[in-house]
Amino acid sequence: MKKQITRSLCCLLALLLCLGSAIYTPAAQDDQAQVSFSVTLATGKATDYATLKVQDKDGKTMPCQEDEYGYDTYDYLLPAGDYTYTATYQSGSQTASGSFTVTAGESRQIPVQLTYTQYKVRFNTTPQNATVALYKNGASGAYGDPILPDEQGYYTIIFGQYRYTVSAEGYTPVNKTFNATDTSLKNNNYVITVKLESPADKLLTQADNALFNVSGDGLAMIEYSGVHSDPDFGHYADIDSDYQDVNVQSAIEAYLAKKVKSDYPITVTVDKVENDEWDEDYTVIDKNGKIHYDAVTEDMLNFDETGAELTVSVTLTCLQSTKESEVTVLVPMHTYSRQERLDAAAKKAADLQTLLGDNAAADRVTEPVNLPTGDDDFSYYGIVTGWTSDHPEVIDPATGAVTPAKADTIVTLTVKAFYTAAQLEEAGFLFDPGPLGDNQSLQTVTLTVPGTGEPEPPTDPEGPTDPQPPTDPEGPTDPVQPTDPAAPTDPVQPTDPAAPTDPVNPTEPTTTEETTTKQAETTTKSAKAAKKSTAKSPSTGHTGAAAGAVLCGAALLALTAAKRKHTEE
Repeated sequence: MKKQITRSLCCLLALLLCLGSAIYTPAAQDDQAQVSFSVTLATGKATDYATLKVQDKDGKTMPCQEDEYGYDTYDYLLPAGDYTYTATYQSGSQTASGSFTVTAGESRQIPVQLTYTQYKVRFNTTPQNATVALYKNGASGAYGDPILPDEQGYYTIIFGQYRYTVSAEGYTPVNKTFNATDTSLKNNNYVITVKLESPADKLLTQADNALFNVSGDGLAMIEYSGVHSDPDFGHYADIDSDYQDVNVQSAIEAYLAKKVKSDYPITVTVDKVENDEWDEDYTVIDKNGKIHYDAVTEDMLNFDETGAELTVSVTLTCLQSTKESEVTVLVPMHTYSRQERLDAAAKKAADLQTLLGDNAAADRVTEPVNLPTGDDDFSYYGIVTGWTSDHPEVIDPATGAVTPAKADTIVTLTVKAFYTAAQLEEAGFLFDPGPLGDNQSLQTVTLTVPGTGEPEPPTDPEGPTDPQPPTDPEGPTDPVQPTDPAAPTDPVQPTDPAAPTDPVNPTEPTTTEETTTKQAETTTKSAKAAKKSTAKSPSTGHTGAAAGAVLCGAALLALTAAKRKHTEE
C-alpha cells in the first residue's frame, strides 16, 4: 500500500512540474522580444569581433545571450520598449550606432554597418613655418594621395598607417610613420609634435653628451696631465702645471673641438661655478672663466687628491642655437710649472762657482771648467741639460777642457735645459712634453781664457800711410844737356821705423847712389848721341825737335826714378 501511495505522489509531482513548465514558457515569449544583430565592417566583411552594447531608455546595459560555449552573442531577449545600440571595432577605429523599438513577442533582425572613425589631427612643429606632407600608406606600402589640412590646420584621417615628412630650410627633415587609432591619437591629444633640428642643434646635443660623459671623472685641465704618480706622497705632491690652460671656457671649447666634428665652432660661456657643497665658488675659476691654480688648497682636493672638483654650468652656442649644459672640471694644486722647473735647472747648471772649479775668477780661466749635464734634483722631473760654446776650440762644451789661444779669448757658454720623453718615462711622469724643444730654458756664462804669449807683431810697420808725391813734377821744357852729375854726398841715414820688433836695417845707400849715377850717365850718353844724330841729319826740319823731346823725356824719367827711390828709403 505504501509503495502504491509513494508511486502515485511521484507521478503527481512530475505532472505538476511539466504543467508549470508549459505554463511559464509561453508567458515569457509573450512579454519579450527576440532581437539578433549582424555586424558588417566598413570593408563589407561580416565580423563577430566587434563590440556591441545595447541600452534601454534609462541607460541600463542589457545582457546578451551566450552560445553553447559560454561566449557572448549578438542575440538579446528584450522586454518591449525603446533601445539604443553602439558598435565599435579595433579600439574605435570603426563605429556604428542606432536606436530601435521592440514589442512583446517580437522576433527581429537588426543589421549594423560599421564605418571608419574620422579623426582630426594637427601638427605642432618647430620651427613654426615648417612644411608638413602627410600620406596614407597603401596596402603595398606605396603612398596614397597627400592629405591636405583644412583652414584651421587640421588633417582628417581614418584608421590606418600614415607617413609624414616635416622639413624647413636649414634644418634636418624628419620622416616618420604612425598608426591612427582612437587610443593612439587620444593619448597624444590629437596633436603630433615635431621639433626639427638644425645642424647647430645636432652639434650642441653631441657637445652636451660629450660633457656629460666626461663629468664622471671630471674634465681635467691640461695642467693635470703633468701630475707625478707617487703613491707615497699623494698625486698632488708633484703636480707639474704648464699653464697651457688659463681659461676654463677655452679649455672646454678645445675639448669639444676634438669630440664634436663640425665646420661650425661651439663657443662656451660660464654661467655658474659650484663646489662640492653646491655653493657658488669663484676662487679657483672666476666668473670670466679664468683659472687660478694657486687658489687650490689641500682642503679642496677630491678623494683621490688629484685636484679641486668644481661643477661648471655653461651655455653652449653654435650659430643661432644655444643649449645649457654642465661639466665637472678638475683643477690641480699648483706646485711648480714646467717652465719654472726648466728655468731653475738651467740657472743651477749655469752657477758660476760650480763652473769655475779650480779657477780663481771668471776673467782668468786656465783650468778645466765643470759643465753639469744632469742633476738628481731635475732629472727626477725628466729634465736634462746640454752645453754649447762660441769658441769650442778654447773651451770644449762636451768635456769642459780649456785650450788657450795665443791671445786672450772671451768665451760664451750656453746651457739648455729641456724635457725628453725617455727621461719622463724613466721618472714616471704622466704628461707628454710634446715635440722636443717646445719647452726649454737657456742660460749663458761668459769666461775669459788668457793667451799663451806676446801678441803677434803687426804685419804692416808704422810709417807714412799716404806719402805725398809731387802732383806736378817739375821738368825742364827744354832740358840743357846734363853734365855728369856730381856724386851725391853721404846721404843721411833713415831713422828706424817704429815697430815692436827690430826692423831690418836698410842696405848701404851706396847702391842707390851708384844706381842714380849710372842712370844719369846713361841719360847723358843718350843726349849726346841724340845731338850727334841731329847734327848729321839737317835735311828734315823736325829732326831736332824730335831729338829734343826724346832727351827731355829721358831726363824727366831719370829724375822721377831718383825721387821715387828716395821716398821709398
